[in-house]
Amino acid sequence: MSEGGRFSSIVSKAKQEAALSPDSASRSTTTRTPKRGPRPPELRDNPKSREGKKGITVFYPPEVHDALRDLAHAEKTTNNALIGEAIDLLMRARGLHPFGAR
Repeated sequence: MSEGGRFSSIVSKAKQEAALSPDSASRSTTTRTPKRGPRPPELRDNPKSREGKKGITVFYPPEVHDALRDLAHAEKTTNNALIGEAIDLLMRARGLHPFGAR
């Protein structure tokens, strides 16, 4: 028997057995993981450096990511520090108070 035929017979047999099962009517044919809400703060594994902060996600072309990473490496700092500096410069340029230390 070919592999496809063998697989079909296994599936067919499983369906027949499921149909004969007394609780088959109450079972769903698909299983879903229950949706969970956010974890309470005391159970989160966030580092201390993230406490009291919210994340911001931005999307740029790979070239921008690479340039930022290279600049951070050259200046022995982090992408986060460079982005924070850029936000502070933007706030000053708009006449707003910079946020300083993160």
